[in-house]
Amino acid sequence: MKTALTQVGLTNTVRPLIKKNGAFGRENSIENRFIAQFVAGERASFSNGYDFGKESKHPVDPLWAIGSATVKGKISNLKFLPNNTATADITYEFRDRFTDPYDTFNWVEGEWNPNGTPYEIEDRWTNKMEFKYRPQTEKQLLELLKQN
Repeated sequence: MKTALTQVGLTNTVRPLIKKNGAFGRENSIENRFIAQFVAGERASFSNGYDFGKESKHPVDPLWAIGSATVKGKISNLKFLPNNTATADITYEFRDRFTDPYDTFNWVEGEWNPNGTPYEIEDRWTNKMEFKYRPQTEKQLLELLKQN
């Protein structure tokens, strides 16, 4: 069974964290770091695990229940504009497996789901971005997109 963030009431909690400076113990946001890596010619996609539980404000905050989840990002629709400015889309994918709610601290080996069935939380959304780039890297950025 797959469930979207909207179905568990977390769309407006999870998505802003991707753009929030200081989230996940890092100075810049996930999105800002990814854009910088793209502009530097390093990559046009990523897939990383993040501990959303650390972003919870209190024990009944639903982020605490998510714990670790995977966020992927991929750049597309790159357009070069005047004045060394470019626009592009970043499509994000969020994935978490909600399971083992009675054993949050993993005291029992494996999964323990006596009152329910584990389920996947998956979501996908696109953010538009605008950034500055060096004109001499235009071909390199286009090549990065082809590799995805």
